[in-house]
Amino acid sequence: LLVCIDFLLLFRFFNDLFKYFSIIVYGDDVSRAKPYPDIYKTFLKKINSYGRNVLAVEDSQNGYNSAKNAGIDCLKINNLSGLIKKLSESDYQTYEI
Repeated sequence: LLVCIDFLLLFRFFNDLFKYFSIIVYGDDVSRAKPYPDIYKTFLKKINSYGRNVLAVEDSQNGYNSAKNAGIDCLKINNLSGLIKKLSESDYQTYEI
């Protein structure tokens, strides 16, 4: 399973995770922004895949639409910043997604 995570999600909340990704596609690498599927199609081309075994993680409707239009399953997390804040303020966490 390959996971595509929106760059801004990583940058804002998980900056230390960049080292675990071998392929990064930036918005500057494509001519059209989300909700067009260009960024995800570019990623799929780089990994030589058609969307099978790939999961996108997004926090916006445009991002979700972009992934779906590229044929990728997507986990959309609403209010991610609120979730991260709650996680950082607690000793133990359990969340259902």
